[in-house]
Amino acid sequence: MNTKKSAISFLLDYLKNHKLIFFISIIFMILFSITNPLQLWTLKPFVDKLFLKQVNVEVKLPRSSFEKIKDLGRKSETVIKLSRETKIKLKYYAQKKYSLNKVYLLILISAYIITISILKGLFKFIHNYTLLYIVGSMSRDIRVKLYKKALDLPFSYYSKQKSGDLISRMTNDVGLLQGSLSAVIIQFIEKPAEIVFLTLFVFLISWKLSLVAFLIVPVIGYIIYISGKMIKRYVKKIQSKISDITQSMFESISGIRIVKSFTAEKTLAKKFENENQIFFNHNLKSWRLQIAAPPVIEVFTMLGVICVIWSVFYYLQNENLTSGSIIAFIAALMSMYKPIKDLTSLNLNYHQIKVAIERISDILDIAPEISETENAMELKKLDKIITFNNVSFRYSPDTAEVLKNISFSVNAGKTVAIVGPSGVGKSSLVNLLPRFYDVD
Repeated sequence: MNTKKSAISFLLDYLKNHKLIFFISIIFMILFSITNPLQLWTLKPFVDKLFLKQVNVEVKLPRSSFEKIKDLGRKSETVIKLSRETKIKLKYYAQKKYSLNKVYLLILISAYIITISILKGLFKFIHNYTLLYIVGSMSRDIRVKLYKKALDLPFSYYSKQKSGDLISRMTNDVGLLQGSLSAVIIQFIEKPAEIVFLTLFVFLISWKLSLVAFLIVPVIGYIIYISGKMIKRYVKKIQSKISDITQSMFESISGIRIVKSFTAEKTLAKKFENENQIFFNHNLKSWRLQIAAPPVIEVFTMLGVICVIWSVFYYLQNENLTSGSIIAFIAALMSMYKPIKDLTSLNLNYHQIKVAIERISDILDIAPEISETENAMELKKLDKIITFNNVSFRYSPDTAEVLKNISFSVNAGKTVAIVGPSGVGKSSLVNLLPRFYDVD
């Protein structure tokens, strides 16, 4: 039965130790996403008011609220006593028209923009730092667990698998996971939240214009979906090929004496060059898809903006939309382009993480071939006899027997020579003693 965990379950196992920090990071991601439409909101009063000769801002207390104040004065004589003069002053200030000139309004808008910018930077710093801390901690824990697993792997694994592949999984795959995970979390939480808040903003300005603008959304979604399927094709090839490259480097460097003894430098260099070229070609195909998707999305985004402009001039003239409202709407629409473009990278990052986790899990999920029997006896000191009694052994069920019905005894403290031609099983016989393998 396949018990391999999904990528999400795998990550949640390591994320559970950082739940509080992760929750804080998400809160500040969402707060950061709100700041963009809040900044755009200033465009409306800036355009509508600052280009006028006189800026009049009328502030009036709602009539219902003023009636409540009068009722409070009548019914609560023991608590609050409002004199006739106080009531007259309240009514005067509540119904007074206040006039601000351009300078005062500009000061208010400037202060608002600076405040939002400071908050935006603060929110971005907090959520980035906490996210990097979480991802770094998770990568550290995974790397330690992989190393411990490598030390506990059965001897048969090292005789069948490439050491370079194991090193690649411990370095390249964990590094890829660390580099892509923070980007995926941002793309999965912050970018959609930013799009949602910008969408609410444009719908508050004009729901009719918003419906016109969002006609292109299905097309953009389809482009993101198709590019993701195509990118997925190359991610596994890229990770597999980097393992081959790591293995070639490991073998060449660890066996440099043999390489130089047989003057194999040119042969190995040519082999490495071919492997590296294949790796480069896979990356090129992936890069083409990543680079091509954003410009196509931008074209369709601009088509949506053009549809809005035409709608304003020909269909929505009776909507009473001010110049500031239209400019703020178009600015918000164009601001959506960046988070939507970032979502195209989500496909690549997600599939890279998925492949990296699959390759890491392949190592962590290896079941031990050798386990202690129940009530096993601890061998503290060898002071008796080692006996092989009709021992047979093969490395796997589909291979021939390396040892067959081997029997002999060795007294403690004695030296025995095992002699025979190459390939008859001398090393296999000795490897059974420290239980690198189990006998059949």
